[in-house]
Amino acid sequence: MIPVKVEQLVAAVGGKLLTGSGNRLIKDVIIDSREKAEDSLFVPIIGEKTDGHKYVAGALASGAKTLFMQKESAYKEEILSLAKDAEACVVAVEDTVSALQNFAAWYRNQFELPVVGITGSVGKTTTKEMISAALETEKKVLKTIGNKNSQIGLPLMMFYLDDSYDIAIIEMGMSEVGEMKNLTAVARPECAVMTNIGVAHIAQLGSKENIRKEKLNIINEFDKKSVLFVNGNDTLLNNIATEITQKSITMDCDEASRAVLKDTKALTYGISTAEEFDISAVDLVTGGSGIGFTAVINAEGTIQKVPVQLKVYGNHNVMNALAALAVAMHYGISPEKAAEGLAEYEPIAMRGQIKTVNGITWIDDTYNASPDSMKSGAQVMLSLEGKRHIAVFADVLELGEASEQLHREVGAFLATLTEQGRTTDILVTVGTQAAFIADEAKKQGIKQAVSFASNAEATEFLKQTLTAGDVVLVKGSRGMHTEEIVKAFI
Repeated sequence: MIPVKVEQLVAAVGGKLLTGSGNRLIKDVIIDSREKAEDSLFVPIIGEKTDGHKYVAGALASGAKTLFMQKESAYKEEILSLAKDAEACVVAVEDTVSALQNFAAWYRNQFELPVVGITGSVGKTTTKEMISAALETEKKVLKTIGNKNSQIGLPLMMFYLDDSYDIAIIEMGMSEVGEMKNLTAVARPECAVMTNIGVAHIAQLGSKENIRKEKLNIINEFDKKSVLFVNGNDTLLNNIATEITQKSITMDCDEASRAVLKDTKALTYGISTAEEFDISAVDLVTGGSGIGFTAVINAEGTIQKVPVQLKVYGNHNVMNALAALAVAMHYGISPEKAAEGLAEYEPIAMRGQIKTVNGITWIDDTYNASPDSMKSGAQVMLSLEGKRHIAVFADVLELGEASEQLHREVGAFLATLTEQGRTTDILVTVGTQAAFIADEAKKQGIKQAVSFASNAEATEFLKQTLTAGDVVLVKGSRGMHTEEIVKAFI
């Protein structure tokens, strides 16, 4: 972070300086009072279980010298006393989260570098990593760290910006109406990638069309040079590209998005036999080291074909790589050079990592799950050679009233899925909702499907069942902590 004066902060957030000097410099921003950061701004967050204002003393001890304080905080007198003793600045604001977002938006606006936003129901992180791998062949890239893609995390991510970067690739996650508008106002992406429209957060938003409507707000800060990159294999996203091309916007979207769509350029990517997208993947081949394909690039009627080899498996990773090629080309990197970067990409922890221990191959995809990503994971599992193929699935959360139906659809898909002549030999589920996967899979023909209430029970079953040569996929929502199962063996 480039140091910012407190007086600049006050102006940016419309706050009031209650103690300290406006000339003091802010050199970092923290929300955790235990995080050591000299001359930092501490933002106390009021959550469901605790109030960050309670931890001001710890923040000051960790190096904070500037504090946000909600005007009506019950801890006001204590905070002012602590701040005076520590010669710290206190900035009173209406709402600390909104103030954090406003400050981050102001800070982002100090830089002219391009920001590419990434949204979608699944695949945001891997797409972000692949885009970065392609761009890093020629540029210095800032990319989202960890899970800093939320209403609080994304603003914190903005403070990593400085003049050394050429471009930023930023994940933008949402779960409620209005959240994407907030994130877009902060990050101000000039281009964006929409990976897919799935059922994640459908309990809050009600339908896939509503999810698309909310995610489409990622374009609200576009200008006439901006490009929206969309997954052409996703019908709801391909429809966006079609309506943009036809200059007839009939889909349900916010008025701010509708106004921008009229001047937006859409570029499609997808797996195809007819090469109908702007960038199409054809001739997919899965081998012992990963999946390869030919990227067919149609640029204003000129066709170019580029071979791409990945160290990862699955058609979903082909889609992620296509998005990366498209973005890299837009920013002046040749597809051949971008393909070199993609060839070096390796999955990050808990997101499809493949490890072999004691003769058993583990696909650790435990960071999170959706019905669609479970289906993609099963295809990866069956693409790997092994004696038996075993899927371990836990509950997918936040599916609302559609939960049973969507879990059953995974079970039906798994029962009928065949890759290279291989099928799922054993299905293990954890949780009340995932039990519907097992129930439906058994109805549809999977011979061995067992359900457990806990990770510990599933782990014990696997210890008694697994033998050398098995391939095991483990996947579940973050709240199900399915990494516990993997850690028991690796």
